[in-house]
Amino acid sequence: MAALGDRPASDITTRDVNRLLADVAATNASPRNVNKHRQLVCAIFSFGCQEATFALSHNPAPAADRRTEPKRARLVYYSRSSSSRRARICGRRALQASSSCCNSSAAGASACGAQWDERDRLQGAADARPGSTDEGLAPQVASR
Repeated sequence: MAALGDRPASDITTRDVNRLLADVAATNASPRNVNKHRQLVCAIFSFGCQEATFALSHNPAPAADRRTEPKRARLVYYSRSSSSRRARICGRRALQASSSCCNSSAAGASACGAQWDERDRLQGAADARPGSTDEGLAPQVASR
């Protein structure tokens, strides 16, 4: 590694690892990216500390400063049944838009679209549950 120079691994200190991480952070890397670099250096030194490899006396990386990472956003997704229902609705609307009942005019397409929207709304009312949106097609939230 150019940042640690050509020095022997046994001469690397925690201060050197912190300097390496500061150089990575200076490139506008995210705190998560800097922590991943720290984890990699830690893994390399852990391997070197094994008796069967290089038997280094210590690993300087675990004591290096960790960057505070922002809390991850909640993962929002649609359930399988909701996704397949959306696909069916979109497929019907695509077929409906290309059908002859729309007479290839904007007004005809709008009228047909309103009919399909009303049918989907009535059908979705049976699927609706408290707090849902988009005619019962509520996004789910993964708990971490």
